[in-house]
Amino acid sequence: MIRETVQARFWRRVERGDPDACWLWRGGTTAGRQGYGRFYDGCRKVYPHRFSYELHYGSIPPGYVVDHHCRVPLCVNPRHLEAVSLSENTLRVKRPGRRGALPRAVAGPTAASFQPELEEWT
Repeated sequence: MIRETVQARFWRRVERGDPDACWLWRGGTTAGRQGYGRFYDGCRKVYPHRFSYELHYGSIPPGYVVDHHCRVPLCVNPRHLEAVSLSENTLRVKRPGRRGALPRAVAGPTAASFQPELEEWT
């Protein structure tokens, strides 16, 4: 019997669509209001957005967090993710025009997309 790779298990739980749209995690989630995903990478439980970031860009620098440009906690699209300092992430959340996490019912495949002409996520 051939074991499924960790990456294959990960992508099986992701609802992928348009390259610029949110790719939503459809696996397990954390308890509480934040609604972040959970994934067992074979060694430990990790957040799926961090796993996706590391798959595409490499290790997250020490002291950094992975920011969702789209503000959708279940999004794992690497185009929507950026490693930033915790203080930068906090400042970004407080910026005018940035919204907090969307309710789970709203966070569909097109919950956020990049608007190049506006240079912002909507």
